[in-house]
Amino acid sequence: MSKFDFVPPLLEYVRGKAKSFLENHGVGYAYERIEQSAKVNMTSVTDYINRLVNDTVSEVVNSENEEWGKISEEFTIHYFSKD
Repeated sequence: MSKFDFVPPLLEYVRGKAKSFLENHGVGYAYERIEQSAKVNMTSVTDYINRLVNDTVSEVVNSENEEWGKISEEFTIHYFSKD
């Protein structure tokens, strides 16, 4: 057993939350572009997750013309929900 066995399930969880958040806001079509950009520009797993989450929030902010803080807080609640 590797000390990094938690990474694949973590990435699956974060990807699922990002995708469902985008879908809930009517911009699910942007997920593939956001995910690909995070992969291309990553320098570490932490960097990949940060880029994926920040770009997800930015996509919703731009599509709904809302404040970053409001959408970021909404994503945080979504991220920790059991749905």
